Amino acid sequence: MKYVIVLGLAASIAVSGEAFAVCDAATQLDLSIDNILVDKTVCAEKANGDQWQEYHEPGGDLIDYKKGPNDPVDPTTSVGTWRLSNRAGGICYSYGGGNFNYCYSVHDIGNGNYEFCNNNGLDVTAKLVPGNGGCGFN
Repeated sequence: MKYVIVLGLAASIAVSGEAFAVCDAATQLDLSIDNILVDKTVCAEKANGDQWQEYHEPGGDLIDYKKGPNDPVDPTTSVGTWRLSNRAGGICYSYGGGNFNYCYSVHDIGNGNYEFCNNNGLDVTAKLVPGNGGCGFN
């Protein structure tokens, strides 16, 4: 019986250790120096399966790739703006003429994967691709 309790405790510590690593300050980027998002498309996904692909133009425009620039139904279009925030590792997005605003800290979790974290914790996981070529999902 004690063996089962010890195994259960060890498993819960391992799981809580993984949860602690999400949005960890040690993985947070300093975007004011790295500026890794300029001229990149963020291939984003939420835990609920929502996906989107937004290109970060050097001037601050945010372009939703959608189904590509030549698609007659759902073409690439500007959807808002992006800017680095005043806090280290921070980025803010503005949509709908400024009616919808979101700010994140960005964390490099390795293998080309990033976490975008807000005040509630992990909100979006993402990969970055160069240019405005889309991510392969529509």
